[in-house]
Amino acid sequence: FDLAGFLKCKQIETKFTIILIEKTRLLAIPVSNVEDLIPYNYSNYATETAEKLKIFFSKPYAEGVAIFDNKPIVVVSIKHLLNFAKREKH
Repeated sequence: FDLAGFLKCKQIETKFTIILIEKTRLLAIPVSNVEDLIPYNYSNYATETAEKLKIFFSKPYAEGVAIFDNKPIVVVSIKHLLNFAKREKH
């Protein structure tokens, strides 16, 4: 599965960062516009690592939004991303 190619074809920023959060394995994708990402609750994924990132849930397509180094990033479950890619192929 070509993750970078998938992200590129979806017009998502390809300079993504992999952030490993214990027991969850999340993919963090930097975003430039978060106006449509509505943070309304702290994420259940809060671990020592995640707490440093200040992660919020977001709708409708991400596990959360993190503020890292003063930059917003979308946090997406790799499993969900793979499932989405499988559906898109059909």
